[in-house]
Amino acid sequence: MRKFLQGVIGGAAISLGGIIYLSMENKVIGAFLFSIGLFSILVFQYGLITGKFCSMSLKDLLQEWQVWVGNLVGTVATGIIVQFTRNGQALSQKAAEICSTKISDNALSLFILAILCNICIFVAVYGFKTAGSPVIGLMAVIFGVMVFILSGFEHCVADMFYLSLGNAWLQGWWIIPIITAGNLVGGQLGYLTVADK
Repeated sequence: MRKFLQGVIGGAAISLGGIIYLSMENKVIGAFLFSIGLFSILVFQYGLITGKFCSMSLKDLLQEWQVWVGNLVGTVATGIIVQFTRNGQALSQKAAEICSTKISDNALSLFILAILCNICIFVAVYGFKTAGSPVIGLMAVIFGVMVFILSGFEHCVADMFYLSLGNAWLQGWWIIPIITAGNLVGGQLGYLTVADK
């Protein structure tokens, strides 16, 4: 139950990053501020499945399914709640536009973009955990997140939020398993390079 609740909070934290990103006209600043989501997860040790993909073996990951479900619940709940705010309609429209691009893509493209995304997340997570100073750790998170967002890479938890806020689950549900699988591969590619260290 604890892993599930940590996942819910982790999903909400990534959703917060998504709200900030959608609220900013400048994409670079939006990508910079999006990093507050991953930073808060790492500092307070909330649950984020893409981070788990980067930090444990496939065998251990089988125990972490509750985190994925929690991330889903957290992002869906946040996406619904935000629609009841004064900013909800504008943010929902922007999220729907982002979802349209993702849904019109093909499975191979989404899978590759998801692999590349979690290589960036690996840099952020591993850099944060092994940095010699808080400043370097924070920079690893910021640059890892900014690169994946500005490059258009695919993050399954962020996409759960965009689908929820953009009311696009009916059309776009199928992208989440593909992106989750790609994130898993990307995270494991990073993890295997440092697993024996």
